[in-house]
Amino acid sequence: LAVHGRRDSVWISGEGGELRRYDTRAEVWERPTGEGPAPSGQLRALQVGLDRVSIANELGQVFLWDESTTCPVPGDAGAPEQPCPRWLDARSTLNDLPILGLWASGERLLAVGALGSITSWQGDTRVSLGSGSLDNYLDVAGGGDGADVWIAGDRLLRLTGGWQEVELDSPRAVYTVQ
Repeated sequence: LAVHGRRDSVWISGEGGELRRYDTRAEVWERPTGEGPAPSGQLRALQVGLDRVSIANELGQVFLWDESTTCPVPGDAGAPEQPCPRWLDARSTLNDLPILGLWASGERLLAVGALGSITSWQGDTRVSLGSGSLDNYLDVAGGGDGADVWIAGDRLLRLTGGWQEVELDSPRAVYTVQ
């Protein structure tokens, strides 16, 4: 259901927890393996960052793949640590509503979805910014600094100091924003 990438890191996600990343050196698709709770369910949204990948499902859960962690080399106390990517603890939206779009920048994560759901995380701190609407939000995108973030769906919203609706010249929903 989703494909997202950055330079040499391309990921795809879909039904039944299906998740793959493309190994550019070996030119093959592979499942990410690491410690922690791996994604499950219908994976609907995907965001690839510099050292983290965020994946969301239909139950309002966000799974984070962290590639910045390192581990000691077993049996060699003097060796430099080696990369050991892992799954961080899953996060969830306030009402467990389906997440349809993700945007991430550093420790900040924004999830949008069904019934006007807008949830923001700064690190582990969750804030519900919107819910309880007939509007569905389908995608979110923004600059790396978070100063200009857009939400697409039944309404088009733009974050510039606060959320503002952007008037459309069509009654149709906006499905994606880049």
